[in-house]
Amino acid sequence: MRAERTARAGVARVRVPSRPEVFTGPRPGLSVSGVGFEDMYRQERSRLFRFVRSLGADDHEAEDAVQEAFTAAYKRWDAIREPRAYLYTAAMRQYYRADARNRETPASDRMPDQAEPLSSGDVAEFNDLEERVRAAITALPARQRQVMALTLAGFKPAQIAEQLGSDEAAVRQNQVRGRGNIARQLGIDRRNPQ
Repeated sequence: MRAERTARAGVARVRVPSRPEVFTGPRPGLSVSGVGFEDMYRQERSRLFRFVRSLGADDHEAEDAVQEAFTAAYKRWDAIREPRAYLYTAAMRQYYRADARNRETPASDRMPDQAEPLSSGDVAEFNDLEERVRAAITALPARQRQVMALTLAGFKPAQIAEQLGSDEAAVRQNQVRGRGNIARQLGIDRRNPQ
């Protein structure tokens, strides 16, 4: 803004722009990145479920963590810059919080697993290989498990480092160690591939 002095009055006059500046934020229902909540839900729900399962969750725990992550994201959807990263981080944290609460619960108070499949049509069905890989990931040390689960979910080392509050070199080191541990558990000789 520019101030001008008039010679007669000696008063500063402020020039007002002819058009007011208008905030051009995201349209309602879209995240800052321009992705709609419904689209993200359809695209990522099953993948997010499998991701939480790969952290060691059973079907019920994974379903709860995914639902809580989407609920939290929905409440602040217009402000989220990286919706996919937000959802994976929120689901992982929700699972670990719930897991910590469950560890404090005596074993006799825990609900029995259902023998019949869940009615939700969107629950991921694991084939034999997926189940073996998931079990191998579950057996990894905590940090390797997190890194490998995020790697399998499609995140790059820089994104994983940001989500876990680590540096990229540590993520890559955990990827190498995690892959080696998984290969050993599955009986794969990485030096002599067949």
